[in-house]
Amino acid sequence: WDSMTIDGDADEARQHALALLAPGACAGASQARQAATECVSLIEGNLLDADIGEATHVFVASLCFGDALLARVAAKLAAEACAARVVASLRPFSGELPGFVLDQRVTAEM
Repeated sequence: WDSMTIDGDADEARQHALALLAPGACAGASQARQAATECVSLIEGNLLDADIGEATHVFVASLCFGDALLARVAAKLAAEACAARVVASLRPFSGELPGFVLDQRVTAEM
């Protein structure tokens, strides 16, 4: 993330994410750079420590997570991710993820 910020790639990623938002969700095109910073946040860190109450999209790099840790993540998402529209995880959650509906499962060769 640090190198993306230094190289300016983080701003570009924000711009692409902003383009996916519904029209009118942020400032107009002339203020796209400022709007991207205000509307899109990319957070790298420990999900269990993060405030995810306003997160609309959550990616969980769970490939090396054990079942117990994945269960803790599922509990946190169910309890706190009130605004989440999408949760993507490298490993499937065992059982159901309370409050979420499985829309699609994609398998990718690693």
